[in-house]
Parts: sequence; C-alpha cells; structure tokens
Amino acid sequence: VSTNLSENFDDQIKTATRAQSDLQTKQSLELKKQGLSYLKFDDTQKKVLIKGEFSFKADREKTNIPLGSVVYQSKGVTRVFDKNGKQLLIADDSDSAMINTPKGDKPVSHVFSVPTGSLIKINGNNTQVISDNKILYTVVSSEQTDSESIPDIGMNEWIEASNDYSVDSLSSFDASWDVPAGPTKPYSTSIIYLFNGIMPQSGPLFSGTTLIQPVLEWNNGGQPSCSQHWCARPWVITKPKENLYHSDTALVLNQTNHFIGKMKWDESQQSWGVTVQNDSSSESISIQENRSSSRRSARSSQRLRRRTLCARQDLRQVNRLPPRILPVHRSAQVHQ
Repeated sequence: VSTNLSENFDDQIKTATRAQSDLQTKQSLELKKQGLSYLKFDDTQKKVLIKGEFSFKADREKTNIPLGSVVYQSKGVTRVFDKNGKQLLIADDSDSAMINTPKGDKPVSHVFSVPTGSLIKINGNNTQVISDNKILYTVVSSEQTDSESIPDIGMNEWIEASNDYSVDSLSSFDASWDVPAGPTKPYSTSIIYLFNGIMPQSGPLFSGTTLIQPVLEWNNGGQPSCSQHWCARPWVITKPKENLYHSDTALVLNQTNHFIGKMKWDESQQSWGVTVQNDSSSESISIQENRSSSRRSARSSQRLRRRTLCARQDLRQVNRLPPRILPVHRSAQVHQ
C-alpha cells in the first residue's frame, strides 16, 4: 500500500511539474510575441496592497509608476516592471482597494490616471499610454481577447438612461448640460455620474471593447476641490480586462456653468477625442482613444457605435438623495 501511495504521489508531482513547465513556456512565447521577453518575473517577491490608482505623476494618494514601466495583469494578479524588466511590485487584485467609477466599484489596480492630452493606444491585449510622443507606460492584460465585451448598461444601474442602437455612422457626439445644484442633503460618500457616451454595438473587431465618455461627476474626489462639488473628466474604458483611464485633472464647475461633453473622430490621427469643456470659461480637458485594429478602415471604426445618455449615482445611496439632484439635459448633437 505504501508503495502505491508513493508512486501516486510521484505521479502527481510529475503532472504538476509538467503543467507548471507548460504554463511557463506559454507565458514565455506570449511575452516574446509581444516584445516583452525582457520582463523578469519574481514569484518570491512579497505581495503588496495597492491602495491608490496608478499614476505617472508623483501623488501621495496614488500608486506611482516610473516612465517606461509595464503593468502586467494575469489571473487576478497585477505586476509592475520598470523599463529594464525588473519587477517592482506584485499584488492580488482582490486585495486592492476599491474605487467608485462610472462603471461601478473597481479595484484600483485597474484604474489609471493619465496626463491631459494623453493617447490611449490599444493594440490587442496591450495598451500604451502616450503623452508628448513618449510612451509613459504599457498595460498588458494576459490571456484576454478582443472578443470580450463590456457588459451592457442595465437600467437597474441608472436613474435615467437613453440609448440609440441604430447608428449607421458617427463622427461626433456632443451633449450640453446646465450644471445643476448639488444635493440638498448629501451623504459624504454619495457619488453621481452624468454623461453621454459611445461604445461599439456589433462586429468582430468592435464588439463592446471600448467605452468613451465625458463625465460630469458629483463628489468623485480625485482632487480636493471636487469633494462635495461638481467636476468633469474624460474617461476611456477598455477591454481587455476592463481597465479604466481618466485625466489626472478635472474641471471644477459651478451651478451657473454650462458644461459640454464632446466626442469627435479624428480622421488624421485615427482616434476618438474625448473632451469635457466648461462653455462658460472655454476651459477644457481631453484624452484620445485609438484602437490599432481600426486603422485599415476608419469608416468601420465609426460604424455600429452606440450612443447613450446616462445618469448614475452610487447605488448604496440611491434612496438617500432627493430627486432634485437630476440635471436638466439641455441638448445633444450627433453628427453622422
């Protein structure tokens, strides 16, 4: 009996060793294909708790990453490497702090604060954040594909929503808002989102892979002046692995302001620009989104896009806020 047990144990060890070897071989081939074979994985490194979203700029409230770094995501684990491939940190996404976003609560290991004017360049499982013609960092989502889609907007998540599913082509989508008064009895954790947005509706290359949205936000932090106040930031939400990118600064708005959320296709750059603008002062903030698979057909990248107008607030506070917080939607212009 003891001999059989020993043989079974040896077989299990061999099977596990082969599986680990196969996994490492697959990972090595994937990294080589992506030009990332220089990354040095270190599973012995002590895991850390990521407490703040990733940022290229020095910020005590965020997790700072150096120029040229690689953020590698695989099976619920996030690693950060420097430009030479040295592993700087490793963390479990499940242990990371959570942050409220226009897509609900997300681990901060999947939220990125980017400089104003940045280009979010998506190429398969790799996303580069580019500013002033420099690659600030690259986000790699292993074992994910373009076929994964961002979940459809469910009415249980929104106070109000309006969608148009029959858009043949689209080159821009603007929505203007009169900034409303703040809640009369706000809770300190109440967060409200109002936005117009565009995302793909169908097609093999564009099925739910990216959502772009200029967002009017109540009490979403990010900077002290946005606490218990209206601010606005552009957001880009990508698959793979549903990472969220937003500008590292926000427009601070007052009730008297007229706010415009803009999305416009740039034919020369083959990218969508996402802009928030205070029409009262002409101050604006923008980021861009480009998906390399759309370069061959700019027209295709403008088709089959869903346009949407939504109002959202943290569901935990939905019954605690007076209905007057909803703004008057002033107008929306769509150019096809």
